[in-house]
Amino acid sequence: MSELDLDTFKPESAKELADGIIVQLAFILGTEWKKYKKEITQHVKVVAQRAFETRTLLAAGKITPSQADFELHGQEYYLNNIVLFSSFIPYVIAQKMMDAVFSVINAAIENWTGIDLLYGSRSASVAAPAP
Repeated sequence: MSELDLDTFKPESAKELADGIIVQLAFILGTEWKKYKKEITQHVKVVAQRAFETRTLLAAGKITPSQADFELHGQEYYLNNIVLFSSFIPYVIAQKMMDAVFSVINAAIENWTGIDLLYGSRSASVAAPAP
């Protein structure tokens, strides 16, 4: 599995965004992803749908970057509760999941709007696991 190109990722739908997130999760987590894919995929789709709606509103100028940032923090809180407080995912893996999901979402929003909601943190994204 190869890494998603965050510099050019510009999904046209929530489904494309969710698919991109899943590609990145598979890359970042490697073989660990197989253990958690079934449990996490539906939650990723929910977060992708809300993030895509946020991107659309931000691109149309209907919300401010601060409002978009607030909305994404809400989605992060939602996913955080699912991932970090579940008994089936170790903390280190959960944090890698969170970092991967929101780096993809931020890249998609930034590539559409030019607004970096993670304030430059993309350059500090999670490295792939050692083979």
